[in-house]
Amino acid sequence: MSHAQVRTRRTRIDPVPLPVREPSEALAAWGLGDHPGAPGLARDCAGGADAVFRVEETVHGRTVALVSVHGVEGIAGSRAIEMVSDTDALVRGLGIEANLLMINHIFAEWDADRIYFWPEEDHLATIEAYPAMLLEVAEPPGDLAARAAGRRTFVISREDWQKIASVFLRVLSGRD
Repeated sequence: MSHAQVRTRRTRIDPVPLPVREPSEALAAWGLGDHPGAPGLARDCAGGADAVFRVEETVHGRTVALVSVHGVEGIAGSRAIEMVSDTDALVRGLGIEANLLMINHIFAEWDADRIYFWPEEDHLATIEAYPAMLLEVAEPPGDLAARAAGRRTFVISREDWQKIASVFLRVLSGRD
């Protein structure tokens, strides 16, 4: 079983207390107010999500992304994550690190069998590099189709994550 690691060499995830007062202003203060996914994340920060996490770039101490965690309508044991990140963070691979930390955290802290997510276009090449552990979902279940808004949706199972988690976390944490 993985532990709830919240930090790598370059990133750290911290829970955001919900609900956030004035979520649009908070997103703007974090530098994410102009992101296309900001309106949905503002709703999540106002209390529409099970949890929201702020992703910090540890070197500069700045927020580079927010990640919301949701249950999946009608499917027990499932969670979905959605990330809003600045473009610079994506280019430097911080978004992937944050996604891996979030997946690990959810499996360590929640009773979840699988996690669904829909990456931003810039993440797809990296996601596609791991076909053995990530499955693309042709028809997202429950309310995910509307939330994914036409983006490609992937799922990872707890069983598959447990097979590879320690390797990813060790490398990202500098313990290789």
